[in-house]
Amino acid sequence: MSLDKSYSLQHFLLTGSFVDYQYQTYSYLSFNAVNYAATWDWSATPWLHGKLSTTQQQDLNNFSDYRDSRERNIRTTKTTLFDAEGNLGAAWRLLGAVEQASRSNDLPVEEEGDDRVNSYTLGLRYIYRSGSTFTYRMRNGKGDYLNRVQTIQSVLPSHYDEQMHELSALLPLSGKSNLQVRLAHIERTHPLLYVRNFSGPVGDITFNWTPTGKLSVATVLGRTLAPYQTDTTSYVNRDNLSISPAWRLTAHTSLRATYTRTNEQYGGALPGRALATDRQDKLDAIQLGLDWRPRPTIALSLSVQNINNKSNTAGYDYKTQGATVSGQLTF
Repeated sequence: MSLDKSYSLQHFLLTGSFVDYQYQTYSYLSFNAVNYAATWDWSATPWLHGKLSTTQQQDLNNFSDYRDSRERNIRTTKTTLFDAEGNLGAAWRLLGAVEQASRSNDLPVEEEGDDRVNSYTLGLRYIYRSGSTFTYRMRNGKGDYLNRVQTIQSVLPSHYDEQMHELSALLPLSGKSNLQVRLAHIERTHPLLYVRNFSGPVGDITFNWTPTGKLSVATVLGRTLAPYQTDTTSYVNRDNLSISPAWRLTAHTSLRATYTRTNEQYGGALPGRALATDRQDKLDAIQLGLDWRPRPTIALSLSVQNINNKSNTAGYDYKTQGATVSGQLTF
């Protein structure tokens, strides 16, 4: 269910869903999820505006990384954000934000345990008359790890500091294409447990191309860096390439496809725990979808997906195929 309303300069968007997951073979994994997102796009004046939002998402932990499938473990992710943008005159904008993000699991997870982080962001944006924008942001955060696995508590940190410097740009190349670039450096430090520290470049480059009114292609190249704490790893680097073409076959029907290649490199072993070769995974995913909108208020979709993951570490290879049918009624 959703509610989308505007009052003068204020805009409110509320969405919520109740999802009943039922597993046929492994019925003990069945669960109910409550997901929501509430956003207030506020504006004090046309020169000072921002967003206040809160979200919650509940999912079953992914067994591709967490190998114990004998118990159900639900992950709840919550984020609350307040940001603002002020016009400094000419083409300059001042940016600021405060945020709290948390992640909790029904059962303790060693690799990516419960945590809560409070952060603030400051930045500047420059807007060209052509529509191009350049933005710099600096984010500082302090986080706490919660409910750690007690059996190895001596090698798991209890809190961390994180800092990120980010440059981003939106570049309209022509009437049919644009380029979005985000380059950043992230550093996470763990007081009194420096062996868990990590830092490095992250970001993404997105090229959107619409050669005709019926064809569009989005290409994304990106890198992320995240904690993944075991005896033999402290972090994981993920390099990702995706290509997503979409064709509008008729006024009511469209066909879409996505190919994704992800390379994962794990590192940061504890002293004396290093493996002969660090774990590396390569994942290929292909998805095909067909969307049909017979009426403006009715939408139907069908998609099929194939995923193949190969790893140099025993037990992490897998293949999966899936199909999804969905419908939406808007009123």
